[in-house]
Amino acid sequence: MLISCCLGIDLGTTNSTIAYGSIGQNGFNPGQNGFNPHRVNDIRVNGTGAPGVKSLSSYSYNGNVTKILEDLIMGVNHRFQFLEEKPPSARLVITVPVCSGKRDDKQTAQAAENVSIDGALKNIQQIILLSEPHAALHYFWFCNSSTLNPINFSEPKLCLVFDLGGGTLDVSLHEVSENAGSLTIMDIAKSTCTGPCGDEFDKLVAEELLQTYHSSCSETFNDSEKKLLTPQFQKYAKEAKEQLGTGLSSQKTPSLFEKSLTSFSPTLLPDDYKKIITPFLGDCLNLTSPYNKSSIDIINPILYVLEEARKGHDFEGCDRPKVDVVLLNGGMTKLKIIRDRLEDFFDPGVVKQEAEFDPEGAVVMGAVVKGALSV
Repeated sequence: MLISCCLGIDLGTTNSTIAYGSIGQNGFNPGQNGFNPHRVNDIRVNGTGAPGVKSLSSYSYNGNVTKILEDLIMGVNHRFQFLEEKPPSARLVITVPVCSGKRDDKQTAQAAENVSIDGALKNIQQIILLSEPHAALHYFWFCNSSTLNPINFSEPKLCLVFDLGGGTLDVSLHEVSENAGSLTIMDIAKSTCTGPCGDEFDKLVAEELLQTYHSSCSETFNDSEKKLLTPQFQKYAKEAKEQLGTGLSSQKTPSLFEKSLTSFSPTLLPDDYKKIITPFLGDCLNLTSPYNKSSIDIINPILYVLEEARKGHDFEGCDRPKVDVVLLNGGMTKLKIIRDRLEDFFDPGVVKQEAEFDPEGAVVMGAVVKGALSV
């Protein structure tokens, strides 16, 4: 089968994204100039989710994965004419959550088979499902050769993927090695416990801002007014988080309120944000702390994975495995507050924050890399 184009699709809880890469006659090797995956930012589909996500009813696609896939692929068709003369033979790689079950995977695969596409990309020859951490690891490996201190994967490395996005927090542990230009990934443990996601961070910040606004306002609020105000503050909290993720302070005043806001102009500095979200940071925990299933923070899912890893694996007599690489994935990990907390938790130099690695686009770009490797 001659494949000349790879498509990667990340079916996220809140956003779904597509990327593509063309494969030359010489195939694909990491760092080869002839291959470069491209993330297609301007045809990103908002408000979508993969099967099994409980909040599907609140999103615009209502769980119609086939329609999501069609819209994404048609967006590529219209914006990028891969070949002018004839349609390319394409491989489609769709990522699935690390904890998705066989039923969810089957639904996703069925949705992909039901996709009806006309135009440049109608000739999809193969569909592959790939777990999200495997995709992120493939993109990290792809970027690794161009970093200042590349990791030598010729010897197996223990890699922990910390994926904190808008709708989920997933943690998984893998043994990763490179052989003859391909990546071998062995799954060791994954989190099945819940942790705070980006949306819950936004709610926590919104509640604090709403309380501050209420205290500064001479007028009283009834329950129905608070209900109307809350979504606006949640929107502001999300925008503030995104600004902080770029290293900026948030100074935007909420709008669309019926009450007077002339005297309320909140500014969220990094220290202010950290103070609000401290309950989610697990500051009192370290690598020797026991896992506590009743605690909702970003550290306990890591402790759970490290404890699970001991079952059935020999780590040279250690109580817990020594992690070689911590890979940050998901938009929330762009926040310095999150990165600093994880750097403080793990051994120095373990958490990777390479400039070449985009935590928001890693999964979809890694799907393209995996698709190219499957030639």
